[in-house]
Amino acid sequence: MIDFITGWILGKNSNKIFNKPEPVEEIKPIEVKQEPKVYKYAPIPDLYDYETTLEESYQDYKELHLVVINRNGHNEYYLEVYVPVSQTKWGQDDLIDFI
Repeated sequence: MIDFITGWILGKNSNKIFNKPEPVEEIKPIEVKQEPKVYKYAPIPDLYDYETTLEESYQDYKELHLVVINRNGHNEYYLEVYVPVSQTKWGQDDLIDFI
C-alpha cells in the first residue's frame, strides 16, 4: 500500500517538475538581400585590332558574349559580364558600365 501511495504522490508531482514547458522563441528565416546585377564590360586588350567581319562578330557575341566596337578604324573587344552593381573589377581590369 505504501508503494501505491508513494507512486501516486510522485507521479502526481512529476507532472509539475518535468513537464514545465520552457518558452521557445520562434525561429524566423533570415532575409538575405541580394544586390541587383547588371551587364558590364571588361576590355580585352589582347584582341586589339583583330580582324573580323560583321557576321563573325555577331557569332562571337551570341556564343562567347564578346562585343566588338570599331573606333577610328581599330577593333576593340570587350567581354560582356553579368555582375553585381558594386563590382568594379574583372580580374585586374576595370569594368566599364556603358560602351
